[in-house]
Amino acid sequence: MPHPFRAPEPAEWSAPAQAIASVVLGLPEAGPEVGWTDEHERSVAAALRSGRWAAS
Repeated sequence: MPHPFRAPEPAEWSAPAQAIASVVLGLPEAGPEVGWTDEHERSVAAALRSGRWAAS
């Protein structure tokens, strides 16, 4: 799969890695105290698409 999970860069993922990533990406839920405004959602989406979160 060249861009698993819409990753910004092509990558080879093993079947176990894909399974783990799909579970991890499917589980998080926002806490009730988080204000999910349109701007917040856009900034989170941009960070996930850019891969900045992975560099931390």
